[in-house]
Amino acid sequence: MDLQTWVKNQEKKSGKKLTLKQLASRFGVANGSIVRRWMLPANHKDFNFPEPENIVAVQESTMGEVTPHDFYSWYEATREDMTDEPTING
Repeated sequence: MDLQTWVKNQEKKSGKKLTLKQLASRFGVANGSIVRRWMLPANHKDFNFPEPENIVAVQESTMGEVTPHDFYSWYEATREDMTDEPTING
């Protein structure tokens, strides 16, 4: 499952919103903006693919619910530029 879905599931289970700061601490990175960049669509200008050691940390922290394959699948599914889609009026 992708990281976004995992976060939503955790919030549903606990009834509390997870902050980016909490996720950063959980995944062992400096701040929440790093985690936010991992969760953006790959075509977003601020997207950043996590380093291998970060992917492993996420996998361990989520007890295998988010895997390296999930990060690569997310990247492939979201990397296309959505602005190239035809519009109804244009």
